[in-house]
Amino acid sequence: MNTLHAAPARPPVSSRFWYAGLAALVLVICLVRGALLFGTPLMPGMNGAYYLVQARSVLAHGTLGIPDLPLTFFLQAALARVIGFFWGGGADASIVWAVKLADAVLPALAALPVYALVRRWAKDAAAPVWLAPAAAAVVTLNGSMLHMVGDFEKNSLGLVWLTALLLALRAVERPGGWRWLAAGAATGLATVMVATAAALVPVLAWAAWRAPSARRARARHAAR
Repeated sequence: MNTLHAAPARPPVSSRFWYAGLAALVLVICLVRGALLFGTPLMPGMNGAYYLVQARSVLAHGTLGIPDLPLTFFLQAALARVIGFFWGGGADASIVWAVKLADAVLPALAALPVYALVRRWAKDAAAPVWLAPAAAAVVTLNGSMLHMVGDFEKNSLGLVWLTALLLALRAVERPGGWRWLAAGAATGLATVMVATAAALVPVLAWAAWRAPSARRARARHAAR
């Protein structure tokens, strides 16, 4: 008598595998951006020198040479101070290294909230997990992002706070005051980076209004 045997279920891929892949993706993003930045002795793009001027002004005078939103330039100036302290090179070299290094590494961190957001959606929708790293790669390695390297550093870093805000807005559907704190901080940082990000404030207000009904809907779904 023939009996049918079900094929053994494929074991799920360990989360550590995906986290290792995410770390590798962030490293690849940094290397790609770094190759564009360090492939020239100065700064690529039309506006790259602007960041050198602003960072130098912060180091020399403690203020911006040209009025602008300050966070990016103060981060670059602080990094230049650290590089100069440990490396011992001149101020010019430290500033160039700091501006390039910041633009190579910091925007790559946008892959982290994108990965977390899409992976949570994939889990809820029973979609393939590989969509999360794929989405992170598309967001951070698309042609527009690479075109901004060295030229629109504020905007590139603003994408990190924007994606962090989207993740925080997804999280506020669950109870917890720290989630609102994270959403508010991401909104504030995005606004400090790029003034037009102030338009995100109504989005945060909408999330606050919607959160109670979203939690009730989640509770009803879990009770079924």
